[in-house]
Amino acid sequence: MAQWWSWADAQTLDPRINGKAIEMRKWILVIAAYVQCASASAAEWEHIATIDSGGGTVSIDVTSIASGDSGYKKAWFKWIYAKPRPVGIAMDGNKAPMFQESLTLDLFNCRERKYGEMQAIYRDPNGEVVGSFSKQHAYQANWSEVAPETIGEMMLERVCRTWLPK
Repeated sequence: MAQWWSWADAQTLDPRINGKAIEMRKWILVIAAYVQCASASAAEWEHIATIDSGGGTVSIDVTSIASGDSGYKKAWFKWIYAKPRPVGIAMDGNKAPMFQESLTLDLFNCRERKYGEMQAIYRDPNGEVVGSFSKQHAYQANWSEVAPETIGEMMLERVCRTWLPK
């Protein structure tokens, strides 16, 4: 008489063994999905330049480089200053809040060599947000020409050399 099942088949038919295997597979899939999502959303900061004699830096999140409104490119930048500085000017006689780090979302017109800031978040030395602003449309970005041999030129060149699929 031919044997139509094997010991491996018996293990998969046994609900005690099969149930544990299915449960283990579920956990592996959940963990794999979590790792994938976490790595997909994590910023990947690349140094662009040193911005002051105290060691302040500007970096780009290379995972944020994307096509923006009207064919512009956009990216997030992190500015870390050696010493705190004021967020704007306090108009009410009070002291302006101080920040030491800012995150900015900048748009770039690669062909015309212009850039504009769309969003900024300012953090104090403890990491607390002390100010922010946001613009909704590219035409509101206060476009500026990029001067040669500046940090702005380094930012533009880094963003514009990144090929993006259509």
